[in-house]
Amino acid sequence: FFSGRRSLFDFYSEPISRRLRGNDGSVTYHFDDLNYKMNCDLSAKDRLYLSYYTGNDDYNDLRVLQRSLSDTTSMVNDSEKVSWGNKLAALRWNHIFSDKIFGNTTFTFSTYRYASQDLVEVLLSTPADTLNRDIILQLYASRIKDISLKSDFDYAKFQKHKIKFGGHFTRHEFSTKIATYEEASKIDFIDRDTIGDFSNQPVLTNEMAFYIEDEIRFNPRVHANLGLRISSSQVQNSWFVLPQPRLLLNYMPDSVLSCHLSLSRMVQYLHLLSPSRLGLPKDLWVTSTRMAPPQDSWQVTLGLNRRLNKGFSINVDLYYKRLYHQLFFKGPIDRINTLNWQEQVSVGKGRSFGGELLLLRQGKKWSGWLGYTLSRSDRRFPADINFGERFPIKLDRRHNLNIQFLYHGFDKWDVSAGFIIASGSFYSLPSQEYTIRQFTGLPTSIDPVPIPEGVNDRKLATYHRFDVSANYYLKGRTANHVLKIGVTNLYNRLNPLFRTIRDKFNDNGVLSNEFVEVSLLPLFPSLRYVMDLH
Repeated sequence: FFSGRRSLFDFYSEPISRRLRGNDGSVTYHFDDLNYKMNCDLSAKDRLYLSYYTGNDDYNDLRVLQRSLSDTTSMVNDSEKVSWGNKLAALRWNHIFSDKIFGNTTFTFSTYRYASQDLVEVLLSTPADTLNRDIILQLYASRIKDISLKSDFDYAKFQKHKIKFGGHFTRHEFSTKIATYEEASKIDFIDRDTIGDFSNQPVLTNEMAFYIEDEIRFNPRVHANLGLRISSSQVQNSWFVLPQPRLLLNYMPDSVLSCHLSLSRMVQYLHLLSPSRLGLPKDLWVTSTRMAPPQDSWQVTLGLNRRLNKGFSINVDLYYKRLYHQLFFKGPIDRINTLNWQEQVSVGKGRSFGGELLLLRQGKKWSGWLGYTLSRSDRRFPADINFGERFPIKLDRRHNLNIQFLYHGFDKWDVSAGFIIASGSFYSLPSQEYTIRQFTGLPTSIDPVPIPEGVNDRKLATYHRFDVSANYYLKGRTANHVLKIGVTNLYNRLNPLFRTIRDKFNDNGVLSNEFVEVSLLPLFPSLRYVMDLH
């Protein structure tokens, strides 16, 4: 099996966005990925699977401003680049030991990369010479390499018990790059790829885990799943060993009604940090350390499922989650670098709770669902963050409504439509700012660095869109073919992606800034072809 994709968004987003901006810059985005899978039978009890995946995403936002005075020209180049991607290769061996036990052993090698570059360049020149060049460049990057070996086994000797157990070992290699570069001189070139390289020693960690779970059938109406996972992580001179119990109870009083209750503890030895609070996120993946303990959470869930007439069913879920050892950057971002990030974070707690309602319909000719979520997610840190008060996380969407419809009553066609509306995400609006560098005698200077007063105290506009798609199916002698046509955001809604600071020249030629909402091109057509060989 082989498949590949490459988006075409950047081919038309650049000329359209340049036209909308009046040739003062452009926005481009594209993604691509490749999938490869194969398997072979070694014997009646052994099978081998090989898979490979690679994917890349790139976002570029470039703005160019120019202002001509009597004898000088001021120009500002403001670019923001974000790219990320991963690669994964896996080899899995499936073996049947007996009619009661079989197992899977998987060897995996994977890499993940993330890089964000923000460059502001201010030029003051005459027709004959460059008088001054001011530059500020901020880089944030993460790279993770993993080598993993895991084994999972299913044991089905007992009639009322289905036992699963196994373990894994993963070797992580973390590399983090945080760099701020400033320059004010008569220079002609700056190589962004040589600043803040991964020259520091990578952090190596060893992560291990063992688990066992038992699916118990007490009687036809009462089922349970009991499990225990014990995980550990070793980084530098620190060891973490944490148990993770899990409990799930299912009760079915009749053939159309079921209820469930679950309680679980989850541990994660990774932290996702975002040094910036405005604009695109600057994400950094770092490992747990003595000063940044592993993330820990407890969650309880209560749910109900009811089958109705004519293919309808309804699901209701309530949940509450407590989080511990959450990290948040404190202080101005120019104080953060690769070596001191642990000293620049605050450790706090969080919570997430809410309810989900899902109405489903499965039929011969049409299907669909209506889902609504009411939720809240917030964090609290010591007094150095938001004065010790709770604040919502950036992706805390209080309301989320999703309506989907699928009609498959035609012989070779099916059509679908969907509507999504959700509360806008949160962001921090600076209340003051300080200037990194300013040079006398120049009409322009490097942008002041914003200092937010509160954390995520503002909200973007409501997000909503309407999507349509159609699939055409054709069966052949040697292959089946599917042609997929769709349009995302049919009514051309300008949904804000984030809010940021933009440069502008006033009538006197002085450089200032303003807050603007940034959106990608709203209407997004798609065309996809799939061929499945027999």
